[in-house]
Amino acid sequence: MSITLTELVSSDRNALVDFLVSKGPWPFHGRPRPTTGQIEKAWDDGAYTSQTNRTCWLVQDGDRIGVCAVSDLSDDTPMLDLRIVPAMRGRGLGVESLRTATAWVFDGWPHVRRFEGTTRADNLAMRKTFERCGFVREAYYRQGWPSSDDTIHDAVGYAILRTDWESGTTTPIP
Repeated sequence: MSITLTELVSSDRNALVDFLVSKGPWPFHGRPRPTTGQIEKAWDDGAYTSQTNRTCWLVQDGDRIGVCAVSDLSDDTPMLDLRIVPAMRGRGLGVESLRTATAWVFDGWPHVRRFEGTTRADNLAMRKTFERCGFVREAYYRQGWPSSDDTIHDAVGYAILRTDWESGTTTPIP
């Protein structure tokens, strides 16, 4: 079960639109069912491929099983967005995907000293994934995650330090 990352290029625009529209829903994202227009606008605005934002296909055995987007790569603390297609969830692919994405960020951007991700508090699978990959819970945001149905959820912030990733340790919060 090896996950590889394949970075999106300009010719992937329509494939990404089709993937995000047809492979969802993405229940723990602000837009669980994004529209073609929303994704195209985000693409045109540089949300997926730009100097500071990069997106990769998550590929297993030649099949696209998800998407990993990393934003704020010019900063020393970029942010993760990870999506696994519903049919592939519950198989442990999130852990391998996050480990692969973390290595991709730390190996590719030497100035990055920590890598962050935020998820809804009720997304227990992602919270466990963060913890299994050495990320530490650093924040709890009460009513910090608005949804498209006007529901507001609590959110939880996690991060991994480059030094912890390199040493294979986890520095706890004081």
